[in-house]
Amino acid sequence: MGWYAAAFGYDGFLRWAYDSWTADPARDARHALWPAGDCFLVYPGARSGIRFERLREGIVDFEKVGILRERLDGQPDGRASGAGEEMREVLRGFDYRRAQTDPAAGSVRAGRELLNDLTRRLFPRG
Repeated sequence: MGWYAAAFGYDGFLRWAYDSWTADPARDARHALWPAGDCFLVYPGARSGIRFERLREGIVDFEKVGILRERLDGQPDGRASGAGEEMREVLRGFDYRRAQTDPAAGSVRAGRELLNDLTRRLFPRG
């Protein structure tokens, strides 16, 4: 969701349920109306869940995209040569129609590889 938000210029994410647990979610997450686990992101007892962890990772990526975009806008030297277009190309991969046929994992992987590469180029150590 973080990548999708970055691709379309959103500044937030509204999730319908955070902790709408079933009677015993650790044993049975099925609900009569929704897919198993869709009603919550975390488990009772301050335990995280895979949906929450993936959301958190997406938020981190979203923030990094914003930082890199800001840096690219003010980059006077050649370290960022072509980086803006690379970023736009990766973000074009986050499209609803494409998600219907292609797993999002490939787009996320490509996006993270680009973020890591741009971070090395724009924020060199030393």
